[in-house]
Amino acid sequence: MNGDEDYSHSEQQDRKASSMNSMFICSTITNPNVTAIIKAVALIIHSKMIDEKGSWRDTSDDDELYHFSEEKYLKEKYELFDQNQVELLRAEPSIDNIREFMKALYCCIRFSPECCIISLVYINRLTAFTNALLQPDNWRPLIL
Repeated sequence: MNGDEDYSHSEQQDRKASSMNSMFICSTITNPNVTAIIKAVALIIHSKMIDEKGSWRDTSDDDELYHFSEEKYLKEKYELFDQNQVELLRAEPSIDNIREFMKALYCCIRFSPECCIISLVYINRLTAFTNALLQPDNWRPLIL
């Protein structure tokens, strides 16, 4: 018996054959799994936001990304929001919050699933080139 054939019985049972018949495809380029794409993009956005959490800062009027901040709209239309709504807008979003927001956009606008990925690319480019941070007050406008 040589070294290659020296397998125990339990190791041989753990090995599984791989064949095309046992492979289940739930998503293709022509028929993508929109739910999985939205969930993955939401997870990436949330992870990026958590990574930058220690560096979060208030967005001032003279900040170059002030137009992407929800604070701008809160100041302009403050009378339309009660205190609970303002606190919700400023709270750190969960993965489910981001996913639900993206899902609502997808359902309302009916854009292609690839737009979720393109949105993520644009967010990454914008934050990389401007040193902007993903924060509770700007993630929704940036996704839009």
